[in-house]
Amino acid sequence: MKWRGAAVWSHDGIICVANAFKDKVKLIFYLGSSLPDPDKLFNNGLEGKQWRTIDFYHGDKINEPALKTLIRAAVNYNRDKVKPPVSLKPQRQPQRRKRQNKIIYPSGMISSIWQASRHYSVISISAQQLFIFPKSKQKNFYRNIYRFIGLRYNSVLTIFKGNPQMFNADKMLGHELTFCQLFTNKVTTEYGIIYYNPLNPFSHDSNHAHILDIANNPEAAIRDIVAFYRNYGLVPRVYCSFIAGELTQLRPYLESQGFTVTMSNVEFMVFPHPFSANLDTTLPVRRITGLPDDIIELIRADDTGDWTVNVLKNAVNHENFHLLGLFEHDRRVAIASVQVMVGYSRIDNVVTFSAFRGQHFGTRLISYLVNYHAALSGNYLYLFADNPIAIRLYKNVGFRTVTINKPCWNAHLPA
Repeated sequence: MKWRGAAVWSHDGIICVANAFKDKVKLIFYLGSSLPDPDKLFNNGLEGKQWRTIDFYHGDKINEPALKTLIRAAVNYNRDKVKPPVSLKPQRQPQRRKRQNKIIYPSGMISSIWQASRHYSVISISAQQLFIFPKSKQKNFYRNIYRFIGLRYNSVLTIFKGNPQMFNADKMLGHELTFCQLFTNKVTTEYGIIYYNPLNPFSHDSNHAHILDIANNPEAAIRDIVAFYRNYGLVPRVYCSFIAGELTQLRPYLESQGFTVTMSNVEFMVFPHPFSANLDTTLPVRRITGLPDDIIELIRADDTGDWTVNVLKNAVNHENFHLLGLFEHDRRVAIASVQVMVGYSRIDNVVTFSAFRGQHFGTRLISYLVNYHAALSGNYLYLFADNPIAIRLYKNVGFRTVTINKPCWNAHLPA
């Protein structure tokens, strides 16, 4: 069968998914880490905890017997996971039962639990199915699940102890220090990282530094950063590195060099596992490769500059960067990108073009992007925003705010 443009093979669960790229075909085994691979067919995604990938390039010779053996192993693994439900003895019901405010959708595999609000506990059953129970019924909450899916009580409790790949805010913030290397130049120094791109001088993300060693002569590090950017005719700029106490230590040296320090009131948000957003399929969404002239003109009209255009030109054809466009009557009305990294994926470049704002196109595109990303990766999906309208949009789609107990700031040296 096909799912969102990708070929999918399943038997008692997903076996593998095929995605075609410009230079290769990627065959993704959803539970590849649990499968024997004596012939070493897996050649990508080997560091993942669940997925494994076989990349076939033009001219590669396919080891058909080994591939068949691997597929049979995946089928057998899925079949072994399917167990008949444990029969339960009927339990005496009270004469008067209070009506429980619950919503039950078709059952599936329980994968995670999170708190949806102050008053409800939510169990995700699959990508589109949920149980919702009032917190006041916590005792009955587990008992009802136990009755419904026919699992031993201890099994239910074990499932809810958490995802082995738990979300880690520090790891997410670590990607904020590296995501831009996809579209700019990078220099590693003794004290940190310098990003620069003289061809895109007005892009802050393309031209900034991170000071990672704040204890060892930060004043010299700041002087070196200033000299580096001045040599290229660029504005010296320093981004925070999300290190505890960094601004307290660096601020005196930054201000003594003439830097202006600006605090950023941004909100980091993450989409809870598993991925499930309300998908509106009435308007087509397509991946954009290259950067057509009409998109360039629309972005320029919104940015009044070329910094976003130049970033997208450098990133758009990269395998791990996906730029999606929402269309209405063959007109592009909104764009958004997702960059897939190790364990975490980052949404950025969300733009609804000015003539189409106020019509919920951004919500439709982000909802689609969440489900599109689920077919690409099991990563946590995150973004940040400081616009109240954008924050409300992301929360309506299902994103949740991440508490960050570290200030977000940047500093630049005026020309």
